[in-house]
Amino acid sequence: LELSYEDPQSFGFYSQITFVLGNFFRIVQNLDPDEAAVFDYSTITDKAYASLFLEGKAKDLALQTIEFLEEKEGYANLYINLTCSPETQLSRIRARNRDHEAHVDLGFVKTLGGYMNEFVDEAERKGLNVLTINTEKFDLRQQARFATLLAQHLKKEDSVLSAKSSRRDQAPAFLQSLVA
Repeated sequence: LELSYEDPQSFGFYSQITFVLGNFFRIVQNLDPDEAAVFDYSTITDKAYASLFLEGKAKDLALQTIEFLEEKEGYANLYINLTCSPETQLSRIRARNRDHEAHVDLGFVKTLGGYMNEFVDEAERKGLNVLTINTEKFDLRQQARFATLLAQHLKKEDSVLSAKSSRRDQAPAFLQSLVA
């Protein structure tokens, strides 16, 4: 991972493909069709990082691999898109104090955010469920009970999973104030 940040031309493809395959493998291994599954990554994120780190044929191959695996394994029932200002995101990255993120700057964060927006829009155009939460207003790091409430709500028959839109007015009532 550190090498892909330092030298994306040489190591970006290997790290991105490894992440994508690893993420899908974990999903397939851990998926229970009768339960809501929550993962801290998604194909939207994978596509955004692949677009950030890769160019040309390498980028095309990575994106095609993700799309192939989505078609093969299926799409998520719900994508949760966490947003905040680039400045807040950079501050949070700095607070994590990870060696491989030491050289991340505001330009990196803004570019990644642009790719995230692009792939969130793509998911919405496909009719996939995307719930956007503005973490500037609602810092999930301080809300341990949120994940429990969300998981409980997702199990309900009338949950957000039945809505085919990411519009704020269609979000569950307990989430509406969190949606950007």
